[in-house]
Amino acid sequence: MGKKLLTTPRGKVKAALRQVWLRSRERAAALKRDKYTCQCCNTKQSKAKGKEFKVEVHHKTGVLNWDEIMSVVYKFLLCDPADLVTMCKECHAAEHEGEELTSTLLDKCDTCIHKGDVYDLECVDCKHFYASKFEKRIKGE
Repeated sequence: MGKKLLTTPRGKVKAALRQVWLRSRERAAALKRDKYTCQCCNTKQSKAKGKEFKVEVHHKTGVLNWDEIMSVVYKFLLCDPADLVTMCKECHAAEHEGEELTSTLLDKCDTCIHKGDVYDLECVDCKHFYASKFEKRIKGE
């Protein structure tokens, strides 16, 4: 077996996104609205043996370039582990709600060990305050 990649392979991400689309309510609604019938040739989907005919759903306005979609996924969702922090459910919810977290979330501030990872929370060692990068990104700072 080969070396394990540090990032999720692009093919795996694209396949997962395709599965989301194939199971989406939007796609199902379009098929139902059009009665599973091709809107160009009026042929209805069939599963009858010997007469199998499948229809697909087409985006009239097109889909963004897959490279652009993948770039967004890797930039904001599958980002560098250095930009990720493990949190309990409650602290994670508080972070997204913009509430100030307690010093129990992180044990060191940027002057101690994290060097720029976080700001505006209280460090348990030196009592400096720092705000999270996440809040600064949301506020556009």
